[in-house]
Amino acid sequence: MTAHTEPPEGNEHHFEEGEEAPPPGVRAMAIVRWVLLGLMILVAFLSIYSYVAPLFGQSAAGANTEARYRCPMHPQIVSDRPGECPICHMSLEPISKGSSSPSGPPRPPPNPAPAGSGPVEPAAPTPPGVVPVALAFDRVQAIGVRTAPVERLTTSEALRVTATVEAPDQGKAEVHARSAGFVEAIRVKQVGVKVKAGELLASIYSPEIYQAEQELVAMGGWQKPDAGKDSAFAPPTDAARRRLELLGLGKAAIDEIVRTGKASRDIGISAPIAGYVVRKNVVLGSRVTPEMALFEIADLAKVYVIANVYPHQLEAIHVGDAARFTTPALADRVFEAKVDLVYPDVDLATRTTRVRFQVDNKDLALRPGQFGTAELSGKAGVALAIPLDAVIDTGKSVYVFVVEEGGRYTPRTIEVGEQVDEKLVVRGGLHEGERVVSGATFMIDAESRLEAALSGASEGPPPMGTSSAGAAAPAPGTGPPSACDADFDRAKFPDKWADCKKCETVHRGMGSMEADCKAAIPKPWR
Repeated sequence: MTAHTEPPEGNEHHFEEGEEAPPPGVRAMAIVRWVLLGLMILVAFLSIYSYVAPLFGQSAAGANTEARYRCPMHPQIVSDRPGECPICHMSLEPISKGSSSPSGPPRPPPNPAPAGSGPVEPAAPTPPGVVPVALAFDRVQAIGVRTAPVERLTTSEALRVTATVEAPDQGKAEVHARSAGFVEAIRVKQVGVKVKAGELLASIYSPEIYQAEQELVAMGGWQKPDAGKDSAFAPPTDAARRRLELLGLGKAAIDEIVRTGKASRDIGISAPIAGYVVRKNVVLGSRVTPEMALFEIADLAKVYVIANVYPHQLEAIHVGDAARFTTPALADRVFEAKVDLVYPDVDLATRTTRVRFQVDNKDLALRPGQFGTAELSGKAGVALAIPLDAVIDTGKSVYVFVVEEGGRYTPRTIEVGEQVDEKLVVRGGLHEGERVVSGATFMIDAESRLEAALSGASEGPPPMGTSSAGAAAPAPGTGPPSACDADFDRAKFPDKWADCKKCETVHRGMGSMEADCKAAIPKPWR
């Protein structure tokens, strides 16, 4: 039988069965958690509301409040109170009565062309990719817009172009030996030496010429056997003399051979004209051939001045026009002449046409290869002109922005002519008295292109319908592929597809701004 023993007093443990009571403070933590969750939901709601509300021009009071602010980069973003653009985060600007906005306020009509206009009609085609733009006065002042009038200009001023000095073709001569041989002596040993006509340059030994001289001597001593001393018979030397003349010997040298009855070993090479030796191709002992130029002589008593003129400047230049040449090396001298030739070709390297005139140079003041400035005086005329800074040339079109009433700037295609100082002659598209933008032209052009892209007026796919913003929606399957074709249904939502294309046009290459712009387009897209 087992004995039961009781545990000692002081060491008793009592374990009760049932649910354990929660620790203190749990209920308070639960309340705090739900309060924090509610605050996060409220903050998220307010953030979404503040992001979406400006897209529809709504204020907290309602959707029918008049829009008074807009984004300068995204005119479709409007609001009734100041704030930031949700796309580019720029500060919203007040919408003035004279500025253009997405709501489409009426623009002032263009003013008629002033009286006393120029030689062409102003109804020129609008250049592609730009539209008229209206700016408030404060905006015009902020970007520094300057204007200039279209005015008449007398084109009698001389055309100043770069020119070079060249030796005239008719003043050059090459010295050749008419038979192969070897150089025995050189009289002119360097280039740059001035020589006279007939002056000895070098001596050569030619076996062929030496043989012809011996034949002449032999024929001169031949007599007919039955001829007496008083006979009028003459030796047959005419053929031998003729041969030596064809080989380059002069009459005096041939007469000397006949007189002495002795052939000469070397013959002299003389200068055919007076001038300066500009090239020397032989040394002592050189073997020469008929096709080899031994010396080149240039007569620099007259030189050519060749002016390089762009093709569009040739309209005012004609043969016989007065011409002047100056060079920094001779600052106190002016060489005057008349244009004697306008070359018929254009140089492929410089894209210029050469204009030539000839000047006297007896004192050798001008040297071939020298640079200077040519002044060509064409016929006087009157034409319309505008500043160079007013013209925008895109390669496809040339246009200006014409200033009209109400702060409106209208692009207009023009035809330009030659440049006169800092102005450009206008051949068509403008009237005298009209004003064009001549300062901050790039800013006006950028604003115009931005509005063209946002309004769908820029070049793009063929139109099918019109979006709510006024943009033309291209037909499905046309135009270059883009992300908009994958995300937007062009057939069901052409307006929203057009808005997506605007985002690509305006924000291409601007990081996340393109994606933010697309995300701001209200759904559904498909």
